[in-house]
Amino acid sequence: MGMDWYDMIALRNGGYKGRSTYTWEGQSAEDIFEERLIRLLSQHQSVLGGLW
Repeated sequence: MGMDWYDMIALRNGGYKGRSTYTWEGQSAEDIFEERLIRLLSQHQSVLGGLW
């Protein structure tokens, strides 16, 4: 199924809509991931340094 199909369904149903509401307290998952990634990368001289 291509984007045309999804667009057709969206138009038929009044657009892309989500019924869910998300809330959280504290740090977002993106912030936690970024902090951990920076810590891991600082141990290597290159991105591929820890893989080989």
